[in-house]
Amino acid sequence: QLNGADLSSAQLNGADLSSAQLNGADLFFAKTNPKISFCTGVMNRLPHLQKTLLKNIEATKAYNVEFSILDYNSSDGFREWMSQNMKEHIKSGKVTYTQETTAKSFHMAKVKNLAHRFATGDILVSLDGDNYVDAETCEKLLAAYKRNPNSIFHGWSGTWQDGTCGRLAVPTDVFHKVGGYDEELLPYGFEERDLIARAHHLGVQYQRVPWKAGAFELAGDHTNRKGEHDLNAKNIHRSHENITHGKFIANLTHGWGA
Repeated sequence: QLNGADLSSAQLNGADLSSAQLNGADLFFAKTNPKISFCTGVMNRLPHLQKTLLKNIEATKAYNVEFSILDYNSSDGFREWMSQNMKEHIKSGKVTYTQETTAKSFHMAKVKNLAHRFATGDILVSLDGDNYVDAETCEKLLAAYKRNPNSIFHGWSGTWQDGTCGRLAVPTDVFHKVGGYDEELLPYGFEERDLIARAHHLGVQYQRVPWKAGAFELAGDHTNRKGEHDLNAKNIHRSHENITHGKFIANLTHGWGA
C-alpha cells in the first residue's frame, strides 16, 4: 500500500513498486496559492478541444489555473482555431499555446513532456483533450498538494480502461526530479505508470485523487491503436528492466521535452 492506496493487487497493471530500496527523499514544501497547469498535447484533436477547452476555462475561472496546450503538428486547422478563439486567453496567460511543426506521428511521452515543459504552474496535470475539469477537480488537487507536496496525485478511478489512468498530477519539483515521462519508451502505453514507479523509488509518495470518471468525450481519437497491446507489453518490460537496474530518472542523456 502506498499512502493508503491499495496498489498491491493490480500493481498498477504491471508497474514494479516494491523491489528497490527508496532513495533519500527530497523535501518539497507546499506553496501558498499554487498554480495548477492542465497540460494537454494533441495531434488532430480539434473536435475534442472545441468541446472541452472553453468549458474547462470557465469551470475553473475562480482558481489559479492555466492550460498549457501543445499542438503536435496537427493538420486539422487547430492552429487557426486557437488563434481565432483563444487570443484573449493567451494574452491573459490563462492559456499557453505551443506548436511542434516537425512530428510525423504521435509519441505519448514526448507530447506530454512538451506540454509540461511550457507550463508555468506549481502542479502539472496531464489532461487528455477529451477530458473535463471543474472546481471540484481543483479543490481535490489543492487539498492533496497541501497534504504532501512530495507526492504524485493520480486521478485514476480505480477501473482499468475507462480513460482515467492517464490523469496524473505532479508537482513541478517532483516532475523535474524524476526526469518527466520516459521518452525512450515506445510511442504508446504505460508511460504514466512507469513515472509513478520511478517516483516511488525516489521517495515520492502516491495519492489517488480521482475526479469524475465519466466526465470525458470518447468519440474519435488521434492515436493509431494498431498494435497498442504489443506496445504496452513492450513498455512494461522496458520499465521493469529500468527499475531493476536502478534507472529511476528518465531522459538523462538528452533531457525531456526537447
